[in-house]
Amino acid sequence: MHTLVDEARAALLQKLGVHGGHNGPNLGVVEMTVALHAVFDSPTDKIIYDVSHQSYVHKMLTGRAQAFLDPAHYDDVSGYTNPKESDDDFFSIGHTSTSLALASGFIKARDVLGNHENIVAVIGDGSLSGGLAYEGLNNVVTENSNAIVIVNDNDQSIAKNPTGGIYTALRKLRESNGQAEDNFFTALGYEYHYLADGNDLDQLITLFKSVKDTDHPVLLHVQTEKGHGFAPAEANHEKFHAGGPIDLKTGDYKGAGQPAGETYDAVLSDLVFNKLKQDRSVIALSSGTPMIIFNQEQRQADTTDYGDLNKNQVVHQGSKVAIFGVGNLLGLAKQAAAKLAEEGVDATVINPRYLTGLDTELLDQLQADHQVVVTLEDGILEGGYGQTIASYLGDSAVRVQNYGLQKAYPDRYDVNELLAQNGLTADNIAQQALKALN
Repeated sequence: MHTLVDEARAALLQKLGVHGGHNGPNLGVVEMTVALHAVFDSPTDKIIYDVSHQSYVHKMLTGRAQAFLDPAHYDDVSGYTNPKESDDDFFSIGHTSTSLALASGFIKARDVLGNHENIVAVIGDGSLSGGLAYEGLNNVVTENSNAIVIVNDNDQSIAKNPTGGIYTALRKLRESNGQAEDNFFTALGYEYHYLADGNDLDQLITLFKSVKDTDHPVLLHVQTEKGHGFAPAEANHEKFHAGGPIDLKTGDYKGAGQPAGETYDAVLSDLVFNKLKQDRSVIALSSGTPMIIFNQEQRQADTTDYGDLNKNQVVHQGSKVAIFGVGNLLGLAKQAAAKLAEEGVDATVINPRYLTGLDTELLDQLQADHQVVVTLEDGILEGGYGQTIASYLGDSAVRVQNYGLQKAYPDRYDVNELLAQNGLTADNIAQQALKALN
């Protein structure tokens, strides 16, 4: 069994080195995953992963090892659980705080049917902070039947956990070896067990065996190390949460560095950073993913005039065709305009800096010398910004062409191929605009 752990971690690192993915979350649960499959009988026993981005070893052990051993098959499986891949996967999950709610549904269904399988829900301490997780904790314990909740506690969400609330409660339990008097889980009615070394395979197997086939809700508080077994990930948990291919010798991400030219992330970072410096009352709120990275050299000051709310930026003034490039697709709008210029059409290019409303003054002006308005966005076409413009211009003589993405859930995809499938190429946009002019 210990050999299996070593082989699984080696295969995991080999693929992460070439392919990238969720690094730390999976490295941290290699032993836990092997122990789960050693003790429980999946898929009869149901193992439900929160977020499910930590299910790589689970996939290796359930008939999908080739996707981690053979580079030609690295893309055969997704980075999350997927029922289309295996009967051992029960949900396509890509968001946090869901496993307990999903488990409560399985518990109810099992009890109604009179079955007796184990329902195991794995949830991280970061995911445990979500509102749905609290509802799930309550619902699971109120069923008062077999339920095994594993709290994978590594004191990390993506970044290090803050102080207060559930995080402080967990920290007190860790520091007291699970003996703290104010135990949140026992107060709810769970039988509580604490394991300090959650990366010890033998202790995990012993713990899981002790609660298998329980007739009441138990909660296993297991302390693990994010990135366990890969020194760079152990030294910098946040950096190695997820990312592209890794140089396993140096511990650096391959191709790391700043992209050429300005990015929206960089501009946003500059704007917020300068706001914070100028006004201490300004507070930045981010999701679990730290989305703002402040560079040491801030490149721009905050020169945005918010009295221009809903006023679009005309990047290039032309006539006949106007192309709106929303967000990341402003570059594509410029490329399409260049294609039209080759055909003798000097198109207007517009950057709609605000999507919460329309620049109706500009839209009214366009009607005077433009016959076609094109909108490009990398979001869902239906109900998007482009259709809002089309609605406003509906009674005019201007023809509106909207480009965006179809309402679907692409699992793994090439960005350029996906855009092309939705007509979002400079050649197609220019050709369709020319047709509308003729």
